[in-house]
Amino acid sequence: MDNKSNVILKMENIVKVFPANAFGSSYFKAVLAPFKNYSLFAFGGVTCDNIGEFIKAGALGAGIGSELINLKAISEGDFAYITNKAKSLIEAVNSAKQTLKK
Repeated sequence: MDNKSNVILKMENIVKVFPANAFGSSYFKAVLAPFKNYSLFAFGGVTCDNIGEFIKAGALGAGIGSELINLKAISEGDFAYITNKAKSLIEAVNSAKQTLKK
């Protein structure tokens, strides 16, 4: 099987969960327990405060919208706000991943 086929097969096993905050990270853990061949991606309501919990519960990743892209900050040219928010999200993900390695 070529690499392109491998990518397509992998994508078939990724499920977008929206809105993730309505389900919560415990849902991810519960669903993934019997479905080890699937990956969940958290979308909707993912914040700096909860992204780590989704990662620790088994989420492959997360889609970030309004938590990162603040229209007021953009209109005011406050791109440092977006940069700092992105750094906070990355730190939260990395921290959660470190917890998983222990």
